[in-house]
Amino acid sequence: IESISPDDEGINLTIAGAVFVPNSVFSDIRNVDGSERSVNKLYSINLPDAIELGVGAFFGADNLKRVNAPKVQIIENDAFMSCVNLTEIYFPQVRKIEGPAFQGCDRLSSIEIPEVEEIGYAAFEMTNIPTIDLQKAVTVSGRAFACNNSLTNVNLPLAQRLEEWTFRMC
Repeated sequence: IESISPDDEGINLTIAGAVFVPNSVFSDIRNVDGSERSVNKLYSINLPDAIELGVGAFFGADNLKRVNAPKVQIIENDAFMSCVNLTEIYFPQVRKIEGPAFQGCDRLSSIEIPEVEEIGYAAFEMTNIPTIDLQKAVTVSGRAFACNNSLTNVNLPLAQRLEEWTFRMC
């Protein structure tokens, strides 16, 4: 961990040097007195060196609003599932997003994933993304963007495979 800076909104966390953020990395964090500590105080996360985010890495981090991970290439299942206050993500080099990585992030409205080629099952289901511009996406799995009531614009020029119910109830 490079820095932890608390403020009125929560904790801003920077983890430098970590190439892989493991499964449920914050699930066993404890307070100094040994009592359980929730990931709910995380407000923003900066992962400048991470290449891969493991299964459920930030699952249920209720207060998390922003994620900046400029080198991440793979986001595994459930990595940010149910992060209900997440509003913006920045993953400019991500190539693969497994499902349901962002499912239930119902305030997610800004995504920057220009290099993504594969989006997994229900990866962005129940979000509020108004525009999907995926210039390099080839495969978009079923229900990837389902139940997104804000969706008004979709651009998938290279898509070769759109599975069943990709945009169901949009």
